[in-house]
Amino acid sequence: MAFPWTFGENFELAGIGTFDSEVDTGSILDFPHYSTLARFGMAPYRGAYAMRIRLNGGTTSAYVREDTSFDLAASGNHFIRFYFYLGKDFIMADTDKFSLIEGESTLDTTTEYAAGIDRSGDNIRLWIAETAAATAQTVVLGTTTTALGRWYSLELQPLIDSGAPGDGTLAGWLDDAQIGSTITALDQGAIVDAKIGVIGPDAGTSGTILIDQVLVDNVRIGRYRERFSDNIWVHYGKDHAFVGPGEFTIDVETPDVTGTCVMYDTDGVATVGANGPEGATDWGTGSLAPIGVIKFDGANESFNASNTYRVNHGLYIIMAGSVSTTAWVHLRGGSPALSEAAYINRGIRQGGQRP
Repeated sequence: MAFPWTFGENFELAGIGTFDSEVDTGSILDFPHYSTLARFGMAPYRGAYAMRIRLNGGTTSAYVREDTSFDLAASGNHFIRFYFYLGKDFIMADTDKFSLIEGESTLDTTTEYAAGIDRSGDNIRLWIAETAAATAQTVVLGTTTTALGRWYSLELQPLIDSGAPGDGTLAGWLDDAQIGSTITALDQGAIVDAKIGVIGPDAGTSGTILIDQVLVDNVRIGRYRERFSDNIWVHYGKDHAFVGPGEFTIDVETPDVTGTCVMYDTDGVATVGANGPEGATDWGTGSLAPIGVIKFDGANESFNASNTYRVNHGLYIIMAGSVSTTAWVHLRGGSPALSEAAYINRGIRQGGQRP
């Protein structure tokens, strides 16, 4: 995998972030804080927020859409990786089906590749397909009960045909294991946008789906080796490295001429105004002051901190530069939420973001 990514979004600003738009006419999509999810026995895959879709038995789609970073012309090839979670309240009828992602050659009209969930008998399955393909590739996630209440990594590789009909392909991986075999002999149009969410649900499908940690790159990305770790790679521009109290050191590197890494003691994003950290010289968010600022004045510089920092609520990092800055956070002590149970317990205790 390469860095910086072609596109990355983890919803850590409690919204669509760098996606271009949100479509949610049924008001079933939001971006809750982990303390909200904890009340339902769930937590983001990482960080303090995730995208949530609460299906209510209707047929209305809800998704975020990107109109630039997912584009693919003739012979275009890239990899898309994100995590999805099927809540324990998730229900769908036999033969029902919907998409989690669709890449389109005509905006909101013509789908050229897709992946999603269906039910076959008592099994909940993940499928990948090109809309006109005769056969989808599928993998069983589990039964209508055992498939629920866990996170999955999905990665797709669409290769658009070169102009001669029938030489496009589509491959997919569930938790780094290939889904069936590569679909070949596809005749697709160039991709102009992609949607991620729940697209085309059948009546009767209900319950919660979470989506988190979206990345696009020109080589295989793969899933994270560990969901929770004492050594945390922060590669999104804005990210909660961890939630809960803890001590840490930090290493930062930038390929840019200039770059900044600003650290805050918080497990949620404060409302950012004109004097907020998004480029302001004081990096303040009202009463929320940074606990440290690392600045670079030359390309390909790195900073290895000998200082040990401590936070009481969590570590929120904002990194800036025209080329991506990246950081490595090394936990030294304390008790951040390094398991899903700890995540949920802390969220219930906190009752909301702090400070």
